[in-house]
Amino acid sequence: MSVENRGKRLFSGFRDTAVFLGWAAGLFLAGFLLWSLTGTIRDRSLLRTVNRIFMQRDDPRRLDAPVQPPRGSGRLPGNWYSLAGANHTLFVFSVMSGGIMAPYAAFVNSAGKVDEIVPLSAHAEQFMPRFREGLMDIYIRRIESGAGGGA
Repeated sequence: MSVENRGKRLFSGFRDTAVFLGWAAGLFLAGFLLWSLTGTIRDRSLLRTVNRIFMQRDDPRRLDAPVQPPRGSGRLPGNWYSLAGANHTLFVFSVMSGGIMAPYAAFVNSAGKVDEIVPLSAHAEQFMPRFREGLMDIYIRRIESGAGGGA
């Protein structure tokens, strides 16, 4: 085999790999841009959904607007909202139970302490009694430390 043919085979494999890596990087970039540019739409959609749940339950509390997460809460996966006419914030988060995401809302007072945790779906309501007390305490401590009320 000549040196010229060996070089063509080497660069042919490199070219295929480069095309594949470029394609994968383009998909990643498109997904990242889509996720980052639709943040406000996702926040508003979740706000409307939680308010609809509260209306269906005849709960007078309503979410007002998305708020910036408190300092130090960067590791908490969830969304923060202000409550209309109250000095509380609401943290919406999910817990995996039986392979299904169970959404909950934690009402956090101005001191950063969790006052109440409310299930936001039928599955979350069914899971709430089985939600081990220790596991619930872990979530409460993480929320309070993220909100500035924990030790």
